[in-house]
Amino acid sequence: MEEELKSVQPTCNVLQKPPVSAPKAIATLEELNSDAAKKVYRNRLASSELRLIKIHPGDGPSTVTCSSFSVQEGDLPDYEALSYVWGGQDTTKTILLDDVTWHVTPNLHSALSHLRFSDRFRVVWIDALAINQTDLQERNEQVKKMSAVYANATSTLIWLGEATDDLILVTFELLKSYSELTETDRRMWRTGFTTRDISFKSGIVSMMNRIFKLEYWQRIWVVQEILFSDQAFLMYGQHTIGYDDFFACMREISAVCAKSPEELEAIPQRSIDSGTWSLAALAHSTNLMISEVIPARGAARHGKHLSLRQWRTAQLKRSMDRRDKVFGYYGCFHPSIRQQIQVDYSKTLSEVITLMMRLLLKEEGLNMLLGPRMVYDPKYRIPSWAWSLMEPTTVPSRTLGTLSAIEDKSPGDWCAGGSLPSVLDFSEDGTVLHVRGKTVATIEATAPSFSSPPRNVGNDLFVLDNSLADLDFKTLMEHFRLTWQSFSLLPDFPSTLGFITAFWLQPSGPTLSELARWLCAGGSGSLGTSQTDYNPHLIDSLVSLHFHRRMFYFMPATMKPSTDPEVRHFQGQIHGESGLGPEDVAPGDKLCVLRGCTVPVVLRQEGDQYILLGEAYVPRIMRGEAIRAAEAGEEEYEDFWII
Repeated sequence: MEEELKSVQPTCNVLQKPPVSAPKAIATLEELNSDAAKKVYRNRLASSELRLIKIHPGDGPSTVTCSSFSVQEGDLPDYEALSYVWGGQDTTKTILLDDVTWHVTPNLHSALSHLRFSDRFRVVWIDALAINQTDLQERNEQVKKMSAVYANATSTLIWLGEATDDLILVTFELLKSYSELTETDRRMWRTGFTTRDISFKSGIVSMMNRIFKLEYWQRIWVVQEILFSDQAFLMYGQHTIGYDDFFACMREISAVCAKSPEELEAIPQRSIDSGTWSLAALAHSTNLMISEVIPARGAARHGKHLSLRQWRTAQLKRSMDRRDKVFGYYGCFHPSIRQQIQVDYSKTLSEVITLMMRLLLKEEGLNMLLGPRMVYDPKYRIPSWAWSLMEPTTVPSRTLGTLSAIEDKSPGDWCAGGSLPSVLDFSEDGTVLHVRGKTVATIEATAPSFSSPPRNVGNDLFVLDNSLADLDFKTLMEHFRLTWQSFSLLPDFPSTLGFITAFWLQPSGPTLSELARWLCAGGSGSLGTSQTDYNPHLIDSLVSLHFHRRMFYFMPATMKPSTDPEVRHFQGQIHGESGLGPEDVAPGDKLCVLRGCTVPVVLRQEGDQYILLGEAYVPRIMRGEAIRAAEAGEEEYEDFWII
């Protein structure tokens, strides 16, 4: 923290916002089990104790019977740990726990039914039964040690659910048989696989992809549970296979057909049929999903901690209690981070999020401000500088990408906030962020947002869902060009431009090379067309960078805006400069650059404070042009207090 901030104080008080109660984690089950809990959890667990569950022998439709017992952490018996999804609670099922009727979700009931042996007891750790969820003190203590629970288990049993999807069932059988083959037999299988027709191979790869759609992989706790597991087994109904074997086999089979975006671009597209092209992209996407969605089993046991930057990107996973977006990763953090986080379910959602954002900004800088944003609403008591993935109901179906993420692909390309490091501080209560920078201009007008891709283009006119909007075509094209260039996905052209082909000119479109040349020429000339398919994972990433944004117009800060509409608008064209900003940008908002922030931001003034709306792209200020005088000491930085 730089000393220059110490002398600066906010010029007005923090806006007071009404508190919001934290959501109940297990409201229905808590009420149903309230009387039974008094009998099952007669004694609160000591800080050195763990409660384990013994599943009694049984089979068929008989009642699932369990009993609980507590043990000292230094004297643990052999036990397994269950990793599963709670599932819906609209309906419940019952088991016997310590001779008391106990309500559980249907998914847990199904897991217990499959886990029990017919002739002997099975000892497991199951969060819904082993932790008294109504006792905050016990819950806080036990959640802090969950990483140790999975690390000390003989194995982790990953329950993916009842076997209701025939295609997933076939995938399990295929991969289990493949895992049992010798390496020689595997080579023979792969050779035979390559000779099969396209529809057969596409069917196999598509079946494997269905695994990633299971609800289990969207769960927050998955990451910690698998990262600390010594051994892990996937269970789908009656089918069981080793975690490592399953995904290693999936990767091997996909690799037979997979091609990267660079390899796909190198193939003359008219020389192969669309089915082959589609299969190659689909198989590559499958391998990407394995790398990005599936946690590396046991990685945390070898000191591979989750960084705050990595935690930021993991927020798309779901949890019943949104505070678990932090607490669910607690054991994955380095000890230096864990000691700054208090697992405490008496804290509000706002308190938990704000603390993590302060840690993130202090460690990683102002670029961590940028990302999907909720529409600012004071009732949540969540500052506008905290990104929106903590609020699942406000996240659009296609997650909005960040312009700042481009910097990771091409370091030093954009530096709108200058070359000096971020300068930031917080108000005494930690809810107001203090930063320094410069105001570039006040936004005067906006065009309709890119809530969906353009349907047609001609000269400087875009057609957006039948609404005519006059946009600065060159600004938009320059933004696209820089983004694609920074991804460095193609050797000869700015990037894979397939998303335009797939979403704008569908069902057929120009080849990538033709489209790249067209864009480099400023969008002039005609385009050929051909039927093509592209990697959906890459398409989603690129589309999210450009849509759900709005073009805005402004007069440079050195020029006095005209009040004459004939001057500001001439035949539908808005005079002045343009940029691309957040979807809710409006006239009167401020275009600013913040010291140390890669891209410009849009701020909305409220009294002497500001609300952060999001990031922006403006061609002439992306490389620090607006802040050079302040960096050289020729001008003073401005102070911004962001609520």
